[in-house]
Amino acid sequence: MPPGQHQLPAEEAAGDRPGAGEVHQRSGGQRDADAELPGSVRRAGEGVNRGRGNPTEAGGIYTGVVRLKTAAVTLAFAAAAAAQPGIGRRGAREAPSQVKPEDLCSLSGTVRTNAGEPLRKATVSLDAEGRGGRPLTVTADASGAFRVTGLEPGRYRVFAEKGGYVRQEYGARGPGRAGTAITLNAGQTVTDIEIKLSPQAVITGRVLDEDGEPVVRAAVYLRKRAYERGQIRWQRSGFANTNDLGEYRLFGIAPGRYLIEASSPLRPGGPGGPPARVPAGLNEPALAPAFFPGVADIQSATQIEVGSGITLAGMDIQLRRVRTYRVSGVVSGLPEGRRGGGVMLAPRGGEDTEAMRHFTPLRDSSGAFEIRGVQPGSYLLTVDIGGPGQAHLSGRVPLDVGSRDVDDVAVAVAPGFPLEGSVKVEGSGGQSLDGVAVILEAAAGGFGGRRAGQVKADGTFRIDDVRADRFTVSVQGLRGNLYLKSAKSGQTDALAYGLDLPPGGAARLDIVLSSEGAQVEGMATDARNEASPGVRVVLHPGAGHPRAAQLVRVTTADPSGRYAFTGIAPGKYYVFALEDYEPGMEMDPDVVSRLRASAETVDLKEGGKESKTVRTAASR
Repeated sequence: MPPGQHQLPAEEAAGDRPGAGEVHQRSGGQRDADAELPGSVRRAGEGVNRGRGNPTEAGGIYTGVVRLKTAAVTLAFAAAAAAQPGIGRRGAREAPSQVKPEDLCSLSGTVRTNAGEPLRKATVSLDAEGRGGRPLTVTADASGAFRVTGLEPGRYRVFAEKGGYVRQEYGARGPGRAGTAITLNAGQTVTDIEIKLSPQAVITGRVLDEDGEPVVRAAVYLRKRAYERGQIRWQRSGFANTNDLGEYRLFGIAPGRYLIEASSPLRPGGPGGPPARVPAGLNEPALAPAFFPGVADIQSATQIEVGSGITLAGMDIQLRRVRTYRVSGVVSGLPEGRRGGGVMLAPRGGEDTEAMRHFTPLRDSSGAFEIRGVQPGSYLLTVDIGGPGQAHLSGRVPLDVGSRDVDDVAVAVAPGFPLEGSVKVEGSGGQSLDGVAVILEAAAGGFGGRRAGQVKADGTFRIDDVRADRFTVSVQGLRGNLYLKSAKSGQTDALAYGLDLPPGGAARLDIVLSSEGAQVEGMATDARNEASPGVRVVLHPGAGHPRAAQLVRVTTADPSGRYAFTGIAPGKYYVFALEDYEPGMEMDPDVVSRLRASAETVDLKEGGKESKTVRTAASR
């Protein structure tokens, strides 16, 4: 056997289990949060998998060629193939490859810091578009170089990561941004790709009470700005507890804009679930949650701009004691002997965080509950009870807490109900409904959440455990030129007016799809009229459109700067490109209004096709 190669023993090569030194090629793993593939389109109603797609099962150490059942994958390293082993991780087994050996591809490159220094032992992962399984993962050598061969032709996304640095995609314009997919044609070799990683940042400080004394084991939350339904939200991005001196340290932070929030100590169990703060005695003052530098509401909090690799020290937060009250009552409608679930009390009328919520479990079927340490304000009390093999029960009631306890709160729970319906396809082509799902999403602030039902081959669907609420309707998994043409419940147009489902759910939903969707394609360019690969291109019906959330589309320009949208509902749209895109900003009315002046417009008919060149613009 030639030096530098590893041949599987015959008994392992013939067996079904992974043997020592065997690596299964993985592709098409989970996507980054809100990161579309270049040239692919996120349709309205389609969720985004927020997993990182990192393998979790560690494999062995391999040098040279590792022979697969699917293809030969070489884990080699430039200038040191024999001395520097590659590290593979096992993934799901795939069906045998039908690709000819001469059509297999290779890819190589280097991982560096943003200052240009090589990063040894950085982990590089390859995601293949449109395939199942986990990503193929290799480890760079001492010079930061990596090389992968035996790849099937297709489109790949390449990521690099290393402890102390922010994970980055090839072609991304900055940390947390979407990058550019690499297309490998049959037999192609791509070399010299480069991925630069930015060092992570650190924030330190103390949590003190109003007398300047340290608050021990206080919960500290790092919140990053993000968009949700077109509004800025501050999503949890990090967590720490203070030590005996009231000190905290938040690390592993990517560049961006943040808030810091602190609250009084949590009960045992940590931050894994809804925080239940240690309650004060009845009506006694308690430490209230606060945002840096010590303000009570999120609108008044100081936003912190964090740069790459910096350490921000002295970010102290002062908590103040406020008078608190008790909320108690009874949950009715519980079956005899039913237990489990709990009661959640959360602020209404504004953005709330974990530290502002209160939770207490229901310990028996009597339904009695009590929550202490509640500050004055307006709240929504919700009850959620469910478990394996049990009917889901839920209920809610709004309430206000003023200057006294709120007792005798009555909240009734009721089971969810099924919603049934049908999906029909108009037009030619015999379109398959495989993988198509109907999505119900509660209106902003609604209680019903998000529910989905797969469409069967005969066009029928059923969505279980639906709660009474007002919903928007969308369809996920449409391919080609299919678009959602109508959705009716009786005589009500659910697309125009929403779907109101009363308790008991006697309604039915009938959906019509059409295969005659419109198309828009074109090129994204910069100020010099050169191609802008990797930028986000948005197709938008306008900020004031009643169905904007369902009709808006986002895609990423491919390496040549081209983009394409298919399956578009007829109507007038704006097309614009963004170089500094943040997931969800396409639903921000201010952003859309600001970009309308530079956007291209299209007026699409059913089955129509338009071509537009769009100039890349800044969103701010």
